[in-house]
Amino acid sequence: MEIETVNVSIRLCALCVAAASLVGLVATAGGQELDIQPPSAAMTGLSPDHKKQVQAYVAHWTKVLGEATDPQVVVDVQGKLRGTYDRYGSDASEFQYTYAEIVAEEGKKLLATDAPDDPLDGLKKVNFSLAVVRMSQVSIQPLLGAMIVHKSPAVRFLGWTAYTQLRTNALAHGAMASKPMFEALKASAARETDLYVLAELIRVLRLPLRGEAVITPEAYNAAQDRSYQILRSIWPALCRAMSTGRAAAADAATMGLQTAKVLHDGLGDGADKKVALQLAADVAWHAGAAFDLAQRWDKVIEEAKASTGEAGEADLAPETVAKLQAIAKSLGADAKDLPGLTTEIEYASSSNAKLLQLCEKTFNELTKEAGAPGDRFIDKPLFSSSAAADRGAAVQLGVLKWIDRLVKAHGIQRPKIVTAPTSKPTTKPATKPATKPAAP
Repeated sequence: MEIETVNVSIRLCALCVAAASLVGLVATAGGQELDIQPPSAAMTGLSPDHKKQVQAYVAHWTKVLGEATDPQVVVDVQGKLRGTYDRYGSDASEFQYTYAEIVAEEGKKLLATDAPDDPLDGLKKVNFSLAVVRMSQVSIQPLLGAMIVHKSPAVRFLGWTAYTQLRTNALAHGAMASKPMFEALKASAARETDLYVLAELIRVLRLPLRGEAVITPEAYNAAQDRSYQILRSIWPALCRAMSTGRAAAADAATMGLQTAKVLHDGLGDGADKKVALQLAADVAWHAGAAFDLAQRWDKVIEEAKASTGEAGEADLAPETVAKLQAIAKSLGADAKDLPGLTTEIEYASSSNAKLLQLCEKTFNELTKEAGAPGDRFIDKPLFSSSAAADRGAAVQLGVLKWIDRLVKAHGIQRPKIVTAPTSKPTTKPATKPATKPAAP
């Protein structure tokens, strides 16, 4: 599985969330309203007539959303569908279960439609998805299953956001209720290509702390084991993605390592420390290489800026142009947009630096006695002025010191996936980082 990043739809998602926050629970669009009488029925049990009312209400507003030609109507309907779920309070589980079940039915129909001539089609599907992200009843799962395989990365992202809200409730309802979630996680972990979506998927694997939720010990243990297995299955592709040097890959790996530590700690005395250390070592190696790559890219950008005249026209040598094109290809950016490339490289450098710090923290926590001072093989060169001349190589050397120690003391394997955009993969890291980096 090769992983790419598609962030335009995710940014659209954020815009929709911001717009939705301005909308009250009652939409500005006119139309059918829902009024369960007596209100206590929402808590004690819905009659067949009540369920018909819910069915008609959800179908009506889904139709309004599907036929809308005004973006504001789309956002208003999203607010209405979202707000009605909480209308009778959190104790109205009977109402919420039925409402989520019917929303799932109507939502699957909406997501299955393809309207290429409708300029609002993407906005409609994202807004409907936003309406369900806080519906934590297990009856919403059929819709989430459709969301996480949708062609829109934003819809898939929101599907996993919704699963994060649902996760604890599904586990509390037992193995049958949580089975669809774990099947979806396993399948999507093997095929997801968007790093932002993958990071949100990984978030679902980060279970609540033991004892924080009403989950039986047996169910919790089984969920821990399955979550850890799924996370480990993602690791090779996650490490390969880091060889592109993109910040999104480092951010996804950060989410992965944080989740691995939570799962490791949740397993208690039965946890295999070697597994967690191996995951952290694999990520550290690739983060070190990506950080070094960002440092080299930065030098190319400075070289290009130095060749730019007062009028803003760049008089670049063919070799520099080729380097910029290679960098832009790796980052999915425009080679002619030097400010944009600079921002992307700074983001990548910062994200990998934070990930490297997390790796070192994990190494220290898993190998040191509580209260003992930790080693700073990575942290020192990251910020030391003496390493400024070749910071990337110094950081890689720090990573190698940790790997050598972990191989000898804890029996981990040296990272097997060592891929860089400009060199052939190797199966074993060199004994010393390159001091004269290859050209990007």
